[in-house]
Amino acid sequence: MGGRVLTVGYSSLDHIAKVEQLGASGETRIVAKHWPAATMGGCAANVAVALARLGTRAAACIAVGDDAESARYLEGLRREGVDLSEVEIRVGEAMPRSYLFLGQDDTELYFDPGAMRDWPGPEALDLADTARVVVTVGPAGANSVVMERAKDLGIPIALQLKRDLTAFRADRLRSLLAHCDLVFANREELGFLLDAVQMGGASQLLALGPRWILETRGTEGAVLHHEGGVVEVPVVHAREVVEPTGAGDAFTAGLVFGLMKGTEPVVAARIGAVLASFAVEGWGCQQTLPSLEKLKERYRAVFGTHGEAHFLEWEAM
Repeated sequence: MGGRVLTVGYSSLDHIAKVEQLGASGETRIVAKHWPAATMGGCAANVAVALARLGTRAAACIAVGDDAESARYLEGLRREGVDLSEVEIRVGEAMPRSYLFLGQDDTELYFDPGAMRDWPGPEALDLADTARVVVTVGPAGANSVVMERAKDLGIPIALQLKRDLTAFRADRLRSLLAHCDLVFANREELGFLLDAVQMGGASQLLALGPRWILETRGTEGAVLHHEGGVVEVPVVHAREVVEPTGAGDAFTAGLVFGLMKGTEPVVAARIGAVLASFAVEGWGCQQTLPSLEKLKERYRAVFGTHGEAHFLEWEAM
């Protein structure tokens, strides 16, 4: 399939620290380890960078400020080969920032939207050369603008769900699902979605529009729900787990990459699982994302070559 992948959602510089234990109200907790500099983040950018490293044309529809941090952020995306033609620079605004505290079994996230606070979306959006849109957590108005325009042009839309009511209002989830052929969610996010639309299981959600629902289950792997049933996708183990942020975005990018290349959905999901295994091997969401050759090498090691010869013969384009 020709054309680029357009991602939309929040931009972010991520400040990440590990703590021995997340604190209760009024408690002080000690930082065990932190990365000394902010890392490139934001789901839309993470997916776009992962795709670009695999040789896929990717663009990010985001907003940033006109401060020095925003300029460095955009330069980082430009070096990765991400198309910045749909980026809006908002004068007088600051770069969005995330503050992530990683405990033993849970995470706390605080987000300062900066330039993306109340961003209504792009005034002019050129989707003429866009083959797929990936909608991630972001301002509800901006996401709606992009989804409506993509829908009008018949462009497939993938939705990466987050349990964020400012981005995905419960009363609008049915209409969002009707626009999408592909939905990504972890177990908790899928539960949130089922409660919001008052349905009992993922198979029922398929009747609302999606062709596939990819449910990630952490160390238990993932499940791909489709009209023919479910396909189990095993977890792909990383060489070393440094910290887990960005794994879901990498899974999204891998599955979208596979579908764009025409693989069977189960192969695309395996590609996503392999890509996610790279993301957790370094600090931040983008640091250890692989090239296509490294992706294929790990895929061979985990899944072999039976039935995937077409994928393993691809070259970056």
